[in-house]
Amino acid sequence: MRNMTNKLALPAKRLSQGATPPLKIVERTEIHEKTGEEIKVTEFTRGLVKMLRRSYKGFRALEPDPPARKTLEDHRERIRDRLESLNLPSDRNPYWKQLDDDSWVATSNPEGGCIHWIFRLDSLTEPLTEGRALAYHLDSINTLLTCNFDDSTFRVVLDCIQSSSELILWGPVNELASAGIAAKKSRGTGPAARKRNSEKKRHVVNELTREFWRENPSLEGDASNTAAHILERVNARLQAMSLSPLKVKTVTDYIREGLHSNLI
Repeated sequence: MRNMTNKLALPAKRLSQGATPPLKIVERTEIHEKTGEEIKVTEFTRGLVKMLRRSYKGFRALEPDPPARKTLEDHRERIRDRLESLNLPSDRNPYWKQLDDDSWVATSNPEGGCIHWIFRLDSLTEPLTEGRALAYHLDSINTLLTCNFDDSTFRVVLDCIQSSSELILWGPVNELASAGIAAKKSRGTGPAARKRNSEKKRHVVNELTREFWRENPSLEGDASNTAAHILERVNARLQAMSLSPLKVKTVTDYIREGLHSNLI
């Protein structure tokens, strides 16, 4: 059905020394919905990964976990839902048949030249895509659920799946995603972005200066007094545009530059 290797996918090396995002810890309290008990909640965040830890006062009977098989079955349903949200087949329609007009229809009958759903999905997806990975994961879960394991064995399998996901997510995926976001923010505050923001600010100052001089012609050409009068309106406009405020000296300089360039 698919090519497999005997090696688990692990990163060859870390991105760089110090690439791991810093750990942030926030504590708060919340009230338990059923008991009204005050609960201490500690939130750990590293990059894009977040984990919550709840601490209860005194002894409290823990709610039992659902059976491990039921957890796997619920997980399988979510995989099926995700595949169908991508307009891809899942094992809910196990067989597919090609019609004379080359279109495909789902069928539950494996006879008459039908193909298994995963082969139909392979023809609709490319390697290294979410859809194909979901399909192979679903196929593996189906195989696992055919095993006659007791719940304790299924629990060990669940723990292995969870820890394998955390191994990749908490490490290279989190580092790469965090580094990408940091780079995007850096570009957003780089020289080109600062220049664009500066031009926007100049435009606001020029526009409000012209309005002020129409209302107060006696101050036309007086950069310093005009700046003092329009400063509040300038910064209110900039705040609405999510731009940082200006000082009165900068507004004065912008007005003088506008006069020199005949933009006001």
